[in-house]
Amino acid sequence: MEGLFAGILTSIAILIVLWKIGFRRFKYIEVPMDIAVTLGLMFLFWGTFSGMMTAIFGGLFFSILFRLAVRL
Repeated sequence: MEGLFAGILTSIAILIVLWKIGFRRFKYIEVPMDIAVTLGLMFLFWGTFSGMMTAIFGGLFFSILFRLAVRL
């Protein structure tokens, strides 16, 4: 359960930084951005199974919210 919570919080933090920069700038690199964030989270939480689950949940949550933010 803590992996889900940590993944969501990490994704929200990344989205806030991107919001400050401007989501429209990332409109054409949406897929590479999803991959980069997910891989970055995997390296950040490397070492345990719960760390990998945190990275997976964070990457999934980021992907969904980033898609919505870029399209709006």
